Amino acid sequence: MGAADPLTNGPDVQAWQHHTSSSLRVHVLPGGHFFTNRHAGEVADILRRVMTDPDGREVGAPVT
Repeated sequence: MGAADPLTNGPDVQAWQHHTSSSLRVHVLPGGHFFTNRHAGEVADILRRVMTDPDGREVGAPVT
């Protein structure tokens, strides 16, 4: 979520929790609605961390 996004706010984003059976993690980055344009690398890093299990394997990676 962009910290200065005029189109959404924290409670609106938190409401997405009602649409999943998984946990919801919200990350707030500087910028407006298109914050990903300026922070693409940071967004990719967050996604990589979230999609890695506690053992350090990527989700879907074969267990050896």
